Amino acid sequence: MDIKASSTGTRVSPRLIGVGDIAVWIAAFTGGTAVLASWVTTLGNARAARVQAEASARTQHRGQVRELRRSAYLDLMEHAHLVGELYWKVGDAIHQIPDPTQQLARFEELRS
Repeated sequence: MDIKASSTGTRVSPRLIGVGDIAVWIAAFTGGTAVLASWVTTLGNARAARVQAEASARTQHRGQVRELRRSAYLDLMEHAHLVGELYWKVGDAIHQIPDPTQQLARFEELRS
């Protein structure tokens, strides 16, 4: 059964009318798939960026902790060296100065 178009005078088969509807559905499905794929990709990129930022923050934190420890160890070694020098000077004062009053004066001098 053919349908006659009024303006052109040609006949159109009913089968051709359904083809246009299918094309619209295919276009809508393709567009929806593209939007969904874009959304999934965006989620993946956001997750990857978050993981990278967290890893970078952990690495930076470890570097800061390492630097603080290094500084603390250097300070400790410096103070240990100063205490060692003071220990030897006190030992020398004890052995070299027999008078307790002079030793006390020397200890006060070393303390300052």
